[in-house]
Amino acid sequence: MRQSAKPEDAAFRRPGRRATVEQVQAVVTEVLGQDARAFQRQRKGGWEQAVLAKVLVEQAGLTQREAAGAMGLTTGAAVSIQLRRLQQALPQDAQLRRQVSKIESHLAITPKG
Repeated sequence: MRQSAKPEDAAFRRPGRRATVEQVQAVVTEVLGQDARAFQRQRKGGWEQAVLAKVLVEQAGLTQREAAGAMGLTTGAAVSIQLRRLQQALPQDAQLRRQVSKIESHLAITPKG
């Protein structure tokens, strides 16, 4: 098991088979048709970082703080904001929902639910 930066992180981790950070990044990059640099900067109106954050947390089992580190962000709060923004957009954006579903199916892991 990974060492947590903070002891409370372990309480939020979900057990079970998980994708690696590298697998998640490769699948998200492929499905969204972006190169890896697209995740290092936030594009106005872009969903790249938000989708990557969601999949890192749900499919790789990272905490928001760990996902932030993997994405080159400084805090877990940045990930929280991305996740909230994505959660609000998914019900209205069918293409975005399809992309997220396709990513989850490529990883062959049951979505959180």
